Amino acid sequence: MAAEIGRYREDFAAGVLIVKEAGGVVSDFAGGEEGQPFETLATNGRIHEVMSLELMSVKRGQVG
Repeated sequence: MAAEIGRYREDFAAGVLIVKEAGGVVSDFAGGEEGQPFETLATNGRIHEVMSLELMSVKRGQVG
């Protein structure tokens, strides 16, 4: 799993391709279009939804 804030989609273009070709999933923290707005979450796909929910909780200040 990898998560980044404050980067541009172009910064991750090669990594996005590699993750997707390997069967992984790339999105923003909320599960939307990859890398928008300046948030990128990349996982193996099996943990993507859980990690997305966790990151959104952290972003809202509801760490638990």
